[in-house]
Amino acid sequence: MCLENGGDGIVFGCLTELGTVDVSACARLISHVRAIKPDCPITFHRAIDMTPSVIEAAKQVYKLGFDRILTSGGFQTAFEGRHVIKEMVEMFKDDGPIIVPGAGINKDNLVQILEATGAKEFHGSASIKVASNMKFMNEKLSLGGGDCSEYSIKMTSVESVRALCQLFKKR
Repeated sequence: MCLENGGDGIVFGCLTELGTVDVSACARLISHVRAIKPDCPITFHRAIDMTPSVIEAAKQVYKLGFDRILTSGGFQTAFEGRHVIKEMVEMFKDDGPIIVPGAGINKDNLVQILEATGAKEFHGSASIKVASNMKFMNEKLSLGGGDCSEYSIKMTSVESVRALCQLFKKR
């Protein structure tokens, strides 16, 4: 539906119940995407970070024909996983998917991540928490748990995007 309505690319990732790449499901989806838009860039998303071996999963994703892999290297943040991301970038430097670091990237660590990994692209949400417009707040409970708040929303910050882009262009 996205591609049929002008989308430039598609991002997905399928895993089996054992946490490995679901080759069959991915192959079916890739085939469907290529039938609609043959030159469509296809990215395997951070599901790869949930696999038993990010490196082995990346090899499977390459064989499937994905154009990019979005990853934190199997860690909570791309900064923590930078050594694995570097290994992936090196593995595919001559042929294979573009490795795109993502997760926890901000103006304070972008340059370090790119220099440590050799990555040529990155993904960042550049998000900030903004208070919602709710007037009544039931402080006795939280529906989301953790650091989730029903009284704030995450929004992309234009200033953060601008800062990340400036840092990216400078290096």
